[in-house]
Amino acid sequence: MRNSVWELLDKYPPALVRLMARRKVGVKQVVAITDQEIAIRTELPVERIEKIYWEKDWDNIPFGEVREFIQACNFDPTLAADRNRANAYIHQKGGPKYLYLKESPLWSSLFFPLICHLKSSVN
Repeated sequence: MRNSVWELLDKYPPALVRLMARRKVGVKQVVAITDQEIAIRTELPVERIEKIYWEKDWDNIPFGEVREFIQACNFDPTLAADRNRANAYIHQKGGPKYLYLKESPLWSSLFFPLICHLKSSVN
């Protein structure tokens, strides 16, 4: 039996989707995208983008915003390739490495606190 999009999405909370938001800048290189890039892609204010990814789950986010946010973050829970990437990211031996996030100037101000939030909200 196929999972519904909601069941699939429940496995990937907003913080995780945000942490996986990236774009290619070369054949094998990616960089984390900024909140401003997500806001431009969604036409939502940056402040709303921030509120979305600090939510522990998708329950209080309107459907249209969920759809826009995950698309802007280049994540589609209905695509096996995206789920595989998320699952590989989550289940890396020794935990996720966050390499492209650590290279971002937003590491200490955004990504590290968001990782801590994600860890505390799933446990």
